[in-house]
Amino acid sequence: MPACIYCREALGTEQFNKEHVIPRQFGAFQNNQTLIHTVCRGCNAYFGQSLEKALGRNSFEAVFRLRHGQKLHRDFLAFSEGRLSFRIPASQRGAGVIVVPEPDPDVGDIVLKIPPQVGILREGQSDYQYYTEEELRTNGRILLPAGAKVTLRLISGKEDDSGFERLRDLVLTLVPKFEEQGEIALPAPERFDGQIVVEIHGTIDKLIARAVAKIAFNYMAKHVGAGFALNSCFDPIRRFIRHDQGGDDWREFVQIVAKPLLAEETADLRITRGHIVTLGWPTIYRLQAYVSPYNSIAYAVTMTTSFSDVWRPIKVGHVFDWEHRVIHELIAVGAVLLPPGRTQLPAKAYAAIVARPRDGHQ
Repeated sequence: MPACIYCREALGTEQFNKEHVIPRQFGAFQNNQTLIHTVCRGCNAYFGQSLEKALGRNSFEAVFRLRHGQKLHRDFLAFSEGRLSFRIPASQRGAGVIVVPEPDPDVGDIVLKIPPQVGILREGQSDYQYYTEEELRTNGRILLPAGAKVTLRLISGKEDDSGFERLRDLVLTLVPKFEEQGEIALPAPERFDGQIVVEIHGTIDKLIARAVAKIAFNYMAKHVGAGFALNSCFDPIRRFIRHDQGGDDWREFVQIVAKPLLAEETADLRITRGHIVTLGWPTIYRLQAYVSPYNSIAYAVTMTTSFSDVWRPIKVGHVFDWEHRVIHELIAVGAVLLPPGRTQLPAKAYAAIVARPRDGHQ
């Protein structure tokens, strides 16, 4: 009877459904890598409504998903939960103004709209800092920093007269001495090839880290086996993914990597269009995966730092090409570094594995 690699319950095969290594929201692939009789229906449903929902809808990866067509414009609602904000870059006209991506059925695309917001110019500064109506309702004190003189600028999209009036009333409530000095005409943002450059600010939090770790754990189970994934040395990251336990600082399991994962690429040159996942041993006791959705932000996922079972060589990697819907196997380069005095242990363990009798035959 198979056991789920996350809750570890032994269940009948009817209690399992297909689990994709790369969530389906990030593309469909020929000969896709899937897990059969490995993740139970209960865990699968939980992941879909929590981890995958956050990663696919409210993350940096969600922006790439929309940009590259895994999320259709007509199905896009909005980015929520406060992980992402979009602003005009400091080098452009209207620097700092907050914009919000929204679907526009008339043009059949995503457009940038200007929500009601207040720009604050503090004494001695040259740039306005902008805050949304929601931010003002949460912390109205930002309008009047102690002991500082400020100039306020209220702006809103032309199509949102009611939002502007609501913002104006809020500012007058928070700052009764606010004196209006008339309207101003802000310059339109610059365009490049007909498009506006937007600066994206975002937060990578524990929920996103758990979603990334699940991709790594699925990948390990796919390429090394469900039995291997059930080893107790993986219990800490298993509990982190499934039950949100441990990892009060999620960087214990997931860290952001600055360097590119592929040998032929640099920090300024990414030529591979695909999701990258790799798995291998930095040391004999430490198993680590790398996950980079859309070959953008890369994450190092520590599967375990205390491996104690029969050691086996693991060095595997794939690119999931969403554009052509194919999966390419990576060729490993370089060498695995082992601690001093441990260089013979992997070879002995591997020899023990290949010399073990199979199917009862010597």
